[in-house]
Amino acid sequence: MNKHFKKWITKVVGETDGEFTSAMILQKIISEKTTSAHIGTTSAIGWFLARMPNVEKIKDARGRIVWRVKDED
Repeated sequence: MNKHFKKWITKVVGETDGEFTSAMILQKIISEKTTSAHIGTTSAIGWFLARMPNVEKIKDARGRIVWRVKDED
């Protein structure tokens, strides 16, 4: 994981409303940075999301891992 990919993940998560998956984040990054050598995998995105303090991991009705931004109290 490099600093460029971390920055892109943080940016996309900040722009995303509701629930999202690692694959959705990766797709948005790929659509913006089509040929960058710094693009990682969905596993790397999940690893980074788990360490972000403002993101929480939940499961949807089918048992898939889904993420969402925590509400600020």
